[in-house]
Amino acid sequence: MPLGRRTIAGIAHAGYGTQTAISELRDPTTNRRSQLETRIEGLLLVDAKGRELWSSIESHLLGASLGDVASGIESLIVDETAAPFVAWYVPWPVLLLASLFLLIATSHLGTLASLALRRRGLLGGLSYGLAYWLPTLVVAGVLAVAWLVALAGAHPPRWLEWIS
Repeated sequence: MPLGRRTIAGIAHAGYGTQTAISELRDPTTNRRSQLETRIEGLLLVDAKGRELWSSIESHLLGASLGDVASGIESLIVDETAAPFVAWYVPWPVLLLASLFLLIATSHLGTLASLALRRRGLLGGLSYGLAYWLPTLVVAGVLAVAWLVALAGAHPPRWLEWIS
């Protein structure tokens, strides 16, 4: 059974569970305490003998929940003729940080490259503005598609199923 970009054979059961982790935060200036609750999801795939084949523990997910993944796998185990399903998820803090750092880096490199080309007399006027903004706009467009795919999660449009 494909999972991510790997194949796991012999899955007899897909288990799912959640728990809430509670962290206490203290403001050092006011000594005020507050609690932060984080939902943690777990997915466990086992074989017919009850041995663990694969497991994952995640929090802060965007897209499909691990419960959606577990129920999709269970439907394939029960009915081998069931249609394959497509679902993906990503921890949103990772996607957010990657998006911000990639945009900052692309903007900086686009600026440096366009200024270097302009100093050499290779760019002027409209072409300078295009070279200045195009890398950032292209990366912003790619990141927007990545966020839309992540938000589609357990129910992606049919045309995105070729990605998996």
